Amino acid sequence: MEPRENIGLYGGCGVGTKTESYGWITLDEERLTKLDVESDVDIGKSGRKLELVLKKGRVLTGRSR
Repeated sequence: MEPRENIGLYGGCGVGTKTESYGWITLDEERLTKLDVESDVDIGKSGRKLELVLKKGRVLTGRSR
């Protein structure tokens, strides 16, 4: 799939980056996650909350504001 913005994520989705690419996932209005080069995460669900499960690579989290 080509890179796109504003994709809704839900349990069962997967997100990955390739060589020389990064990905950003906005978690909520204040927090975001950066997927480093050649990283893969699965989106899981725990009750009503979504969770990121790192399969490969590196994920950095921080505040967007």
